[in-house]
Amino acid sequence: MAAQPRPTGAPTWLDLTVQDVESAKKFYGALFGWEFADQGEDYGNYSIITKDGVPVGGLALDMDGQGNPVTTGQGRWSIYLATDDIERTVAAVQTAGGQLLMGPMRVPGSGHMAMITTPSGAKVGLWQAVEFAGIELPLQPGTSAWFEALSSDFEADLAFYRDVFNWEIAWMGPEGGSDGFKYVTNGAGEKATAGLCDATMFFDDDRSYWRPYFMVQDSAQAVETIEATGGQVTDGPDDTEFGRITTVLGPEGETFQLQQPL
Repeated sequence: MAAQPRPTGAPTWLDLTVQDVESAKKFYGALFGWEFADQGEDYGNYSIITKDGVPVGGLALDMDGQGNPVTTGQGRWSIYLATDDIERTVAAVQTAGGQLLMGPMRVPGSGHMAMITTPSGAKVGLWQAVEFAGIELPLQPGTSAWFEALSSDFEADLAFYRDVFNWEIAWMGPEGGSDGFKYVTNGAGEKATAGLCDATMFFDDDRSYWRPYFMVQDSAQAVETIEATGGQVTDGPDDTEFGRITTVLGPEGETFQLQQPL
């Protein structure tokens, strides 16, 4: 059965890569009530994560290019952007200053995937749905609430997402930013699917990466669970116009955000 894909350039899947899969299951299961379905050896024991039956993302063991488990470094969340023609998108990526890291490859029974970098060096996936469209967004606790890219080269990445993925650029605040703050979304208002933030106002190095936001019902309770199960809160909770926001590191240093509606 053919999937109903999300619009090109919108986040459509995410997965977590770690060195200790069982510990990750315990942490995220306790925090969000997630369930994990191992897809078997043919799929590298990749697990599909669900919340109350809704697809949330994937979980995988970190492996090197030879298929050996990685034993150093941090865990990481990867975001995948939708495309209706992955070969064409890969060509556009390379023309626009990005690089192809892996693929494109067919995932049997699901779709086509690739991994790329943007001009700033942020890693992001591509997903062309065939049988499987990806995540659902019911905006309920334990599911994705938002996705954003933090960029050390904001102007280059803005042009990249606009030209490769046809992002409809909407500025948060005055066009061009103000007081060193630059943030745009793909689409305005309720049509927005993701954000791009100038990371130089937060970091003094060249880090660029995507991060997910997950909805919670009670930030205080979530913080207690995080600290009791091996995670760390690095900022917040802070009340904003977009909800109560908390910055978190998982057990292997993977970063993500919590969002509690107010």
